[in-house]
Amino acid sequence: MLSIVTYLFIATLKLIVANNSGPSALRADGLNNTTDTIASIAVLIDLRLARRPPDDNHPYGHWKAETVASMITSFITLAVGLEVLISAVQHFLTSERASPDLIAGFVGLFSSIVLMSFYLYNNKLAPKKKSGLKRCFERYF
Repeated sequence: MLSIVTYLFIATLKLIVANNSGPSALRADGLNNTTDTIASIAVLIDLRLARRPPDDNHPYGHWKAETVASMITSFITLAVGLEVLISAVQHFLTSERASPDLIAGFVGLFSSIVLMSFYLYNNKLAPKKKSGLKRCFERYF
């Protein structure tokens, strides 16, 4: 739940500032955070559905909910990615060139601090919850 609230707050802040000050990179990052929020919600719903025991309609259980949640998240991510790509090409083809406002830089810095803090919080919480999060990050970084 904390992940969902954090990403929703950051996404909303970035999209509001991007719509008012115009930097397309901040808008794209806000849309990325929006897809992270949707993915987190899908995972939360998936975990609740997948834990259900088998019933008459689902004799093998509800484990396929994970596949459906992954598919929904993939389609949403694809749609947002295509929208960002189309927007980037349109901005590239126009002759408009503008520097982002200072507020956009502060929002980017603020969101970096919030998300890094969130990562550190999760990294500290992972051993208590017996999560593989730390091992996952150590493998890639």
